Amino acid sequence: MSTIDTLIPLNSDSIPAIQQTVPPIVINVRDTIINQITTNSSPLTTDHMTMDWDLSVSFWLILLITGMGLAVFFGIAFLKKYILPILKSKFKADKVKILWGRISMMIWLLFGLFSVYLLLKSSIILTSILLVLTFALFHQFFIDFFIGLYFKFEHQIKVNDHFRLDAMEGEIVAFKNRHLQLVNNKQEQLLIPYRNLLKQPIIITKQVENLAQKTIVLTLTGEVGNNLLRLNTLMEMCPWIYNPNHYNITQQENDTYQVTVRAKEIFTFSKIEAYLKDKLGE
Repeated sequence: MSTIDTLIPLNSDSIPAIQQTVPPIVINVRDTIINQITTNSSPLTTDHMTMDWDLSVSFWLILLITGMGLAVFFGIAFLKKYILPILKSKFKADKVKILWGRISMMIWLLFGLFSVYLLLKSSIILTSILLVLTFALFHQFFIDFFIGLYFKFEHQIKVNDHFRLDAMEGEIVAFKNRHLQLVNNKQEQLLIPYRNLLKQPIIITKQVENLAQKTIVLTLTGEVGNNLLRLNTLMEMCPWIYNPNHYNITQQENDTYQVTVRAKEIFTFSKIEAYLKDKLGE
């Protein structure tokens, strides 16, 4: 067995080079991104993406708004049918009518604003689209409606005022939702859209009519509210009454009611009295 007594220095050139090949690392970027998006722990989930663009409105919300609208509609109809005639008989009819119009209008406006608030809270995008489409389709109605609100609340023109706009002239008998209703000397009904009132100047004169007056006394049995409603309905349908402000109904003691009528011709009173007695079966 041989031994090594001396150390022989090694020369690096005498050592053969060892070559080691490292396999390349392949990273599939597409698969990594897809896995990250579809992972439940990732903040970019599909649920969050669809939530931001949700255009649906809850069925219960629609049902709630529909129920509130029906309640407002039937509530106003009930008050108009049973309570308003009693108030007109107790107080001045013109003031009651004006006050009632303002109250009912404010109720509908509050209902509309509250409904829009609920829809915006549920889906801003869908509600905004519906509002834009609604205004685009019914913009003429909204223009007349809000201009009419201005004239109703400003109260510069009133029922029974003599009104003239260009070639149209007559007495104001009612403020409708979209137009002003007049009656001329020929007893013709004239309807003027509110937007026309802003296009040219209007002339208003406080005309005092020289009308004769007569009080018709009637005896009716039954409930007071039903009797007042029946008399108001008959007077509204009476062919000799052209202006709702030309009559007034009041309740006296017991079952006695007084119908005060104003008219230009005296013979009209006999026709109205015969008409009422015929309809009431007296």
